[in-house]
Formats: sequence, structure tokens, C-alpha cells
Amino acid sequence: MRELKTIIGIVMFSALLYVGSASVTFAASQPDLIVKSISGFPVSPASMNSSGSFTITTKIKNIGKKKALDKFTTLYYLSSDNSYSSNDILLEGSRAMPALKPKKISTGKSILTVPSTTPTGNYYLIACVDKMNNIAESNETNNCTASKTAISVNNNSSQVIMPASSDVQNVPMATGFNEFKFIYTLPGSSDNYDSIFIDLQDILSNYVTITPKLTGNNIMKFMAFFTSTAEALTPAYMTARIGSDINTVCTQGLVYGPYIYSGNGAVSPSTTASATPSSVNIIKSGAFAICLQVTSPIDATVTVGDVPVNVTPCNQAPKKIHGKWKGTYTCINNGWKNEVNLPVSLTITQDGNKATYTDGQASYKGTVCGNVFKFDGGVSGAYKENGTFVLNSNGTATKNSTWYSESSPNTNWGTCTDNLHR
Repeated sequence: MRELKTIIGIVMFSALLYVGSASVTFAASQPDLIVKSISGFPVSPASMNSSGSFTITTKIKNIGKKKALDKFTTLYYLSSDNSYSSNDILLEGSRAMPALKPKKISTGKSILTVPSTTPTGNYYLIACVDKMNNIAESNETNNCTASKTAISVNNNSSQVIMPASSDVQNVPMATGFNEFKFIYTLPGSSDNYDSIFIDLQDILSNYVTITPKLTGNNIMKFMAFFTSTAEALTPAYMTARIGSDINTVCTQGLVYGPYIYSGNGAVSPSTTASATPSSVNIIKSGAFAICLQVTSPIDATVTVGDVPVNVTPCNQAPKKIHGKWKGTYTCINNGWKNEVNLPVSLTITQDGNKATYTDGQASYKGTVCGNVFKFDGGVSGAYKENGTFVLNSNGTATKNSTWYSESSPNTNWGTCTDNLHR
């Protein structure tokens, strides 16, 4: 997402056509996308740490009789066997394509990153084309292909504790709600962390307690709060914000939630602007802070315990990626027009393992571990974007990212790939 635009969600309507026995003939004339081959996996050497990145090449072929007109994306997974299943581990990174003619093959590279939470073990790579089902195909069961060999992944993450701040802010609201804010900061500096993983639903399920004050009229409120009748009050909810500045995290941090408090200690996540599921893997340069905001419709005492955080250290010296980079970018977008092979120019400023860059009106920051720069940013109030910038062995760079609109995240989003040189 390159320009500051007013992003307008487009609602598309489709008619359901009943064709009876003719449906078989209709399906046979559709596109049929397959992953013809995977090369470059396993990486050399055939082992890596969680949070590590690697590059693979896939050949995508349309073996159907019709052109795949719409945009489609190839996603990648780690699997303990050589077939796709719903519990396989989704890798960070993808390959986006705008169209593919019948019988044609498209060859392209993808930079993939192993999630920091990946357990130690041996894994095959599974590539699945059109995993989002944007293309109606004559065969929807042949979209995934597995690598012929496996790779060993080692998880060297450790756990640290983020203590809750003693200065809890209680802000009475005009609506009759009470808002409580708890701020956490990661002890020490995050300079040597390659990844930080926080399971937010686990935090809000097991470390947050709301104890109602059963006095006076509050008893009636309390009873209504925990009933399922139409007269029940709006339940309490909790939102987590994540940012790099302890002074602004409660107002400007990346939002996750709200999570609805159901009275028995459990919470349920709603659709969020930035991620589903509730766990989040995010890197920030410098300090790392979480603000938990708890809003309750009744007078109550809210307590939040210390929070465990999984971190993975970086054991690689940062490569030099600073300077002005030029090249082309392609974004395959949902709810917005595709942007294919357009020129791009960005300037990276680097200080050790910290780096920032600007791209038009957008600004980004993150950390560099080895040849991988993990970043996030965007244009405030318009869109957010995060991804990886990988310095290739030949001096070029490849940047993969995902963006979403802040105003309509579920309908306006996309994946982008930049091919860059200095």
C-alpha cells in the first residue's frame, strides 16, 4: 500500500446460478491452479532456528481450460508429514499473483519466516496456491504440494516475566463504566531479541481478575452482569495495546481485542483490526510495552498479575542495509485495485541492529538480525503495514509485507512484494 488514499470498501454481490446437471460441464471449463514444484527447500544447512528466514522458489501452473482472472495468493506451511492439515504451522510470507493463463507456468521466489513459537522438530514445507479460495476452480483438492525432504527446526526461545505497573490508572467514564489501565514493560532492552511472543488470550483469561463490590445498588448490577437475560448490562471487556513507548502505548499502541469477559474467568476474542488469532508476534525497536485496558460496567476491583513473555535472542550480527533502495513492487489487494510492477524508492537509516525507513508518506521501524530486517509502520489513520526486508547474497533485497486499512481492516488489505537494488 504505497499512497495515502481514502480506502473505500466495495461490497460485491454475486448471484447463485442453479445449473442442475450442467454444473459438471461448467466446473470443467474453469481454471485449475497447482503448485508444480518447490525448490530451495530444505535450506542449506538443513536446519535453522525458529524466527529464521529462508527463500524458496515455486512454480505455479494453471492446468485448467480458463484463465485465472482474479488475484490469488500462495501460502506456505510447516507440516510434520507431507500433506496439508488445518493444524500445520503457517509461515510468515506469501506469494501474490494477479492472473495466470491456461497451461502457463509462473516461477517466483518467496521469503518465508518460521514463527518464533514453532516447536523443535522436523518439518516438510507445504505450498498451497489460492488458499483464500479467490478462484473458482474445476478441482479444489489439488492446490497443495509438499517438499520432498524435511528440515530441522530448533526453538531457542526463553521466557521472561513482565511485571504489572504499580501505578494503575482508574478512569471513571461518563457512560457509567470504569476504565482501568495496566502498563507492562519488558525488563532490560529488546535489542538482542529476534522475536517477542505474547499469547494475549492466555493473559486475559488467566491473569485478569474482576471482583465486583457487592454493596448497595451494585448488587443488582452485579446480578444483571452475570445473567443472559435481555436486561443484562453490557459485559466488561478488555483491550490490549502494544507499542514501543510506555508514555503513548495506551493511546497509540497497536490494538488487539476487545476480549469479552464472560464472568467465569474466560474471555472470547472478537474480530480484530490487526490479527486473528489472539496470539501476536511483534518486534519493536527499543522498549517494548503492553497496555491492558479493562472496562467494567459495575463498581469493581480489577487486578492483573505478572505476564509471561516468550522471547528469542538474536545470535547474528546485523548486516548493513542502510542506503537508498530502488526497484519495483507488486501488491495484490482485497477491496482495492492491484498494483503490479510499479516503481518504488525507499531510504533506510540504520543504527546497529535498529533501522527505520520512509516510503513516500509512510514511515517504518524495526530490528535487524543477520540479513533480515523485521519492520512495521504505515501512515497513521490510514493503513498499517508489517513485514520483512531480506538482504540477498548478490546484494539485492526482497521485501514482503502485509497491509490493512485502519478504518476497514476486514475488507481492505493486501500482500506486497518489492524487488530492490541499491
